[in-house]
Amino acid sequence: MSSDSVQVRFVVAPFLPEHQPALGVSTLVSVLQKEGIKASVQYLNVQFMRQIGWELYYYLSYATPPEILAGEMAFLPASPDLLLGEMVFAPALWGEAASNWEAYADLLTPLLEVKQHTEGATSGGARREQALHWGKAREQIRALREDSPRIVRQWAQELLRDKPRVIGFTSTFQQNVASLALAKELRRLVPREELTIIMGGAN
Repeated sequence: MSSDSVQVRFVVAPFLPEHQPALGVSTLVSVLQKEGIKASVQYLNVQFMRQIGWELYYYLSYATPPEILAGEMAFLPASPDLLLGEMVFAPALWGEAASNWEAYADLLTPLLEVKQHTEGATSGGARREQALHWGKAREQIRALREDSPRIVRQWAQELLRDKPRVIGFTSTFQQNVASLALAKELRRLVPREELTIIMGGAN
């Protein structure tokens, strides 16, 4: 490893809202650098927003109720075994056995259609009205789910480009599934002896 290589890389995964900086990992970078340890933060959330467009990212990260886990569902096909609420998702990394999106989306349709209708007149409603409506968002989320395994593999290659010794994830705001899927792919590519993976954050 060269002296210019990053030794510790922190990851901010989707779907943290793009306007909310991750102060914890930024502070850790400063602390590590004072100790002579080269560290950086990879804002995959901002990178991903630019990739899929502001409308869809905003819809998943901010315009839908967090308890419906729409952002988590987007990365479920690229995830390890997970338990979300009362639904157990079958074991399948990159999985065809992941929960059926269409069935879940059917359950969400009444809630989200009513929510979008009523929030137009509330504070902040104007910005929400600029975002996608559920009918269009549903199809875009389905396409995103299908592409999520490729996205995670691409991220893993980017994170490993200068062979960091530690990769740390901060997880809040529907970042769990994307973070776990990416950590799983990193471990598949690099053994424990060469890479330490850590998880932190409010979740």
